[in-house]
Amino acid sequence: MKTTVNGKEIKVFGRNDISVIFTQKVNEMLAQGYMFYFDSGSQGEEGKVCLTNDNGKTIYVFYVHTENETVDEKSWSRADTILITEEKFEPKYAGETLWLGKGEKLFEAKWFCINKRCRRDVYVESVEDFKMIEKITSERWSLNYEMNHQTIILGEKYYKIAVSILNKRNGYKSVKTRHITKIERKENGKYYVYFEKSGNDHCVSL
Repeated sequence: MKTTVNGKEIKVFGRNDISVIFTQKVNEMLAQGYMFYFDSGSQGEEGKVCLTNDNGKTIYVFYVHTENETVDEKSWSRADTILITEEKFEPKYAGETLWLGKGEKLFEAKWFCINKRCRRDVYVESVEDFKMIEKITSERWSLNYEMNHQTIILGEKYYKIAVSILNKRNGYKSVKTRHITKIERKENGKYYVYFEKSGNDHCVSL
């Protein structure tokens, strides 16, 4: 799947797309006569396949794993990534633990998550594309946050409406429009009426 950002066409990947690539890499080895090798244990990877064609003397491990890494040292910007790695191991004895990251790396592909705020897994291949999209997303998120979290002062035409609501409540039946000093609309969608009566300041949420 592709999308266009700032006039640039970018290929995006979902987890299913990455799963297809992982499957293709394993199938290539199976087509060459390799067979599955049953290695015990897990080291926190998302998925793992071990293959051999010499009864375990040489083992090729394909695994999918996630990381959180710094992509910009100046801003300490970090990215959630998902990787496919292939490593070659030559164990000294049967059943030896094959520590991921300690073998001979033969292949690695990495993708950067671009929408972690939405909790949906969509990735791009390039860190440059990630930085560009993250910058745009952060700017839009900040703008929306500011717009949705600002306090709006309502004009005097709303005083009469506020008074009609307050007069229906016990303790506020004598409030008049002349008593109101300000009405605010907060980010939570509530309205706050400020008024002065009998020398005292009051604030009531509608």
